[in-house]
Amino acid sequence: MLQRSTGARKGHRTVLDTFISFTAALSNVMTFGDAVETCKLGGESTAKLMGRATFVPDTGNLPPGPGAMGLAFLTEKLIKGLAWEAEGV
Repeated sequence: MLQRSTGARKGHRTVLDTFISFTAALSNVMTFGDAVETCKLGGESTAKLMGRATFVPDTGNLPPGPGAMGLAFLTEKLIKGLAWEAEGV
């Protein structure tokens, strides 16, 4: 649905690099933990993509995209929170 509303696609160095990886992993009946790891890898992959948003100079040594890593961080903390709750803590 998001891809119908925006021109951003996987590989465009946006949060969609993590979101698409995460949702694809979930729809392939992977575990939630596997989907979280896939999401993190998608976020980290944005560091290897050429260029960034037009306002960020490309020095060839950029960190992963902040939006992409923000979603990866959120899903990682979500799974830790769910595990914590399941333990009855």
